[in-house]
Amino acid sequence: MKTLRPYLNTLIAASGLTLLGAVTSQAAIVADFTGGIGTSSATTQFVGTSGDGWTTAWQTSTTESSLTPAIDSNDHLNVSLTSTAAVAQHRTSINRGYDVNALPATYTISFTITANDLTGMGADDFIGIFSAQNAQVAATSTSVQTWGILITGSSGSISFRDGEDAAHSGTGTSNINTGLTFTEGNSYSFEITVDSANRKWDATISSGSDSFTSEGMNFRSETAISQYIMFNTLMNKDNSPNETWSYTLDGVTIVPEASSTALYLLVGVSLALPFLRRRFRPRAA
Repeated sequence: MKTLRPYLNTLIAASGLTLLGAVTSQAAIVADFTGGIGTSSATTQFVGTSGDGWTTAWQTSTTESSLTPAIDSNDHLNVSLTSTAAVAQHRTSINRGYDVNALPATYTISFTITANDLTGMGADDFIGIFSAQNAQVAATSTSVQTWGILITGSSGSISFRDGEDAAHSGTGTSNINTGLTFTEGNSYSFEITVDSANRKWDATISSGSDSFTSEGMNFRSETAISQYIMFNTLMNKDNSPNETWSYTLDGVTIVPEASSTALYLLVGVSLALPFLRRRFRPRAA
């Protein structure tokens, strides 16, 4: 009598490969600056171009201020900002759109930002890092925001912006203080895990030996989709020109989280394999 074992082994191997493919098929969306200034590469240049998961090149906007990008010796993007007029608000934005439809419901965004020069940064000044459905110029918060990080000029405090209620009404946010402060010469690494299905997000910030994690925070908006990531500033102090800041961004990586269903099935196949092989082992005559 012919044994079924060779066919069983083939079936199990094929099933495992199929599930493994489901777990690993979605590639990360990456943007670094190893290619310098240019417009031919979506993944290694500033401003780059669309493609490889990015729906736009890097985009910049300013209001009564100037923004000067440069690539430093470590292949990081150095951004210099200067207010140019005596008006109430000087705004800048560096932002980029990504293809949320190419990602699973849960994914992680990571980046590192370094404070280089914060000359004149005071009580009414802010840096906002957040995601929204379209490009925004606000530095603090918007009603179409999903997750957000706020750096406050007076204290340098770094806060996560939690939607105030589980209904995501868009009416406001509450600040969760990370206990870390944004100071010249220090680098801050962020990991933002976005759970689009449940409209939640987790975040970790690390700087040197210090770190802080907050989980289960709410999106601010019930309907907004995370399609843009923004690094925005608001220079507001004294309504004066010639305020200067600079910071360095090492790049942005968006990593799809593996499908939990596929992972469970893959683990199940692995656990069942020894039992099935014993079950169908040929018996001695």
